[in-house]
Amino acid sequence: MIEERVLDYRYSHGPLLIKEWSDLFVFNKRPCKFTTKFSEYDVNPQTEECYLINTTMYYWQPNDIHNEELQSRYMNNFSKGAVRTSYSEAF
Repeated sequence: MIEERVLDYRYSHGPLLIKEWSDLFVFNKRPCKFTTKFSEYDVNPQTEECYLINTTMYYWQPNDIHNEELQSRYMNNFSKGAVRTSYSEAF
C-alpha cells in the first residue's frame, strides 16, 4: 500500500500524511478537495475550505501550476532561483 506524504519543513519536522498536513491549515479539519486544474480553485475559491493538486517536486509556487495549465509549461527540473531561496529559508 502506498501512502503519499508531504515534506514541508516550514510546518513540520518530518513527513506527514496529506490529511495531517492539511489539518494544520484548515480550522474545521474538513478534507481538502482534490483537483487536477488550478482554474477550478481560481474560479471557485470560496466553495471549498481548500484544494489539493498533486504535482512533481519541481513545482514550487501555485503560479507554476497555473502556468502549466494556461501555457503548457511543464516543469521537469529545479529553477536555480527556487533552490537558492529554499536553501536560504532552510539555513
